[in-house]
Amino acid sequence: MPTATQIYKRLEDLSQRHDRLRKKFVDFFELAGYLATGSSPIRGITFDGHIENNYFMVTFCGQTFHFSFSLSLDQAGTSRGCVLCFCADPMDATKRKVVTEFSYSGTGVTDVQKPDDIEDQITIDSDVGAVFLVCYCLHNGLTK
Repeated sequence: MPTATQIYKRLEDLSQRHDRLRKKFVDFFELAGYLATGSSPIRGITFDGHIENNYFMVTFCGQTFHFSFSLSLDQAGTSRGCVLCFCADPMDATKRKVVTEFSYSGTGVTDVQKPDDIEDQITIDSDVGAVFLVCYCLHNGLTK
């Protein structure tokens, strides 16, 4: 059993890690907001931020998608940011349907496989990565 001091230290470290990973989620929201501007070639996307509550919503083609942030720990105790994208189940609006789930490291690199036409790894805190990740989730939600 760990000592009280070890527990306190671990929780302190996790709190700091959570803050850093959450900042990347906020960056993700802000960068992906490009999709709601007149500069975006994709029309009809709107964003509704609830960042203070660790989520934001994106509406496209009459469907609203929720993107939520949480901290996850793997078996080795390594912490990662986790984004869960879900929407209302079209058969029962009282239920949620998971569309996509992905995680990212402290450097922002996600576990989403990159498409052939993107050179770099998909990062949550880059403009290309943020736009792709939101579009990837919308596409998955509309085609499932």
